[in-house]
Amino acid sequence: DLDALFGVGQRAIAEAVDYFKSTGVEEFYTLSPVPSLRKHFEEMPTEEQVRAFIETRLDPVSRFHLGNGASLHAVNFDADSSDIRQEESWGIMVNYRYTI
Repeated sequence: DLDALFGVGQRAIAEAVDYFKSTGVEEFYTLSPVPSLRKHFEEMPTEEQVRAFIETRLDPVSRFHLGNGASLHAVNFDADSSDIRQEESWGIMVNYRYTI
């Protein structure tokens, strides 16, 4: 169930924020997939196209992170060579920045 997964993710982010606050960390980053990227592009997109797509929040992972207060930090090409990430997004992953 996707809603249950997002609930777990929101708790994980909240716990991370609480932990980092207690240690004095002011920001942290994720390395996250973009699982619906290939559904929206026939060919590998440019960094600018990936950034614009992320900002639309059509991808569930980007919707989750942006909806939880993160901002898009970096687009990483060839970041994941696993079969599933190659099939979903050409191995492209992104960093989201959370500022505490």
